[in-house]
Amino acid sequence: MKSVLFVQFRTTPLRIAVEQARHRRALPPDVSLTFCSIFDFTDAAALLHKARAYDALMFGGSGDFDIDGGRAPGDFGRTQTPHILELIQDTVQDVLHEDKHFFGICFGHQLVAELLGGKVTHDHRQQKFGTHTVLKLPDGDTDALFGTFPEVFYAQYWHKDSVTTLPQGAVTLAASPTCNFAALRYRQNVYTTQFHPEIAATDIEGIPRRKTSYLAEPPAAIDMHESPEAASLLSAFYARLKNSR
Repeated sequence: MKSVLFVQFRTTPLRIAVEQARHRRALPPDVSLTFCSIFDFTDAAALLHKARAYDALMFGGSGDFDIDGGRAPGDFGRTQTPHILELIQDTVQDVLHEDKHFFGICFGHQLVAELLGGKVTHDHRQQKFGTHTVLKLPDGDTDALFGTFPEVFYAQYWHKDSVTTLPQGAVTLAASPTCNFAALRYRQNVYTTQFHPEIAATDIEGIPRRKTSYLAEPPAAIDMHESPEAASLLSAFYARLKNSR
């Protein structure tokens, strides 16, 4: 049985539990998924040691922390992020060196980009919530996870910060007018997405509109569509993992 370590970047018990439940929906019976908090680790070496014991690694999203997020410079949700980057830096480098199976989502997508020389900013043009269209790019046509996707597909978003400068070594698989780097791949097995493949339209529907108050212009209504292609990414990721040596 293949094993996956999922690192969470959350402090609110309800958000922690909801994220875990959503990710278990796509988990096949012959893959084990272990959740941990980034704050379980006292230093970078501890996380690296833990991660090396698993076949794959995942980084989740976060409503509690941002690289910028439009937060005040002294906001706890912003001042903790440099510490988080320090904790994960050795593990991310190890993942790249070994080309280990990896999937980073939203905040996880941003953290990897920032560590690898990209730039993450609070870009009002790109921040969004709800269902949005995504365009598969030419590099996505031959990709192991995105190759069978249609040219345009739906995905679920919920973010303030965005990757605004492409990290060195990253291949852009998908983008849109409001998401410059919707999906990235590093080497052959390291994937990150700004959108949330684990979230369904029904999950978005149940979120109060006040949760979108951080947007420059909160929408009068949340656009919602099912996103079967985006949702299939996690199953495809696990399938590739199971078929790997």
